[in-house]
Amino acid sequence: MRNILLLFISLILLSIVLLIGVLQTSSETLRPPFYYYPNGTIIQSSEEFPSILGKKVDLLELEIAVKMAESGKSYENGIHIYGKGVSETIPVILAPKSYYSVIQEFTRDILISLLYLSVAIWFFFYTRDLYMLLLFGSLSCLSLFNFFLVGFHEFHFLFFFFLYFTAFVILNISFRLRGKELPIRWFAPEVIFSLIAGFVGRSQKADPHIFGILATNGVYFILFCSIICIFFLF
Repeated sequence: MRNILLLFISLILLSIVLLIGVLQTSSETLRPPFYYYPNGTIIQSSEEFPSILGKKVDLLELEIAVKMAESGKSYENGIHIYGKGVSETIPVILAPKSYYSVIQEFTRDILISLLYLSVAIWFFFYTRDLYMLLLFGSLSCLSLFNFFLVGFHEFHFLFFFFLYFTAFVILNISFRLRGKELPIRWFAPEVIFSLIAGFVGRSQKADPHIFGILATNGVYFILFCSIICIFFLF
């Protein structure tokens, strides 16, 4: 019964964050048949264009196509998609989508975020383990704000903050596996560094190159800390 209660608490908290998030976005916009990061990397596509996953869209051409469509004109040149040393052109297919439609297409990501949040709350109520609470709470936030970033191109600051903070939490857990408890004061520089990463990501969100550098380094940082953590398990 208590586990069910924890699940309901997690669901309520996630629903509140989702509601606040979608209220920050426009209700309906013209969208291409794929979703992409601010640097143009395509991570989700419709069944019409399965071959473009992992490639990059020409952001300038896409922006021009959207603006022309919003003004009632058609963009007939197509949009360039760039892969490793090759490029292809796909037709411009823009369709209005509400945020409800976007949420439906990212149901898996939202459920993953809910799962992480439920685990974080479980650790809080049953073990009072601060590190595990922070780990799964950060993973939940990272998954959720990754959805907002890809689906709506919003919340750059929170995405980058939790990207780097998650790595620090994993690193802290690796020290704990060695039988060492880190002082609470170590959290201050970790939070400050994550805040700086979030601020840079937010202030430079129009620069796809900066986004790519920050995101790539953040992922590598998480992988590095995870390898250290796994190493101390054996």
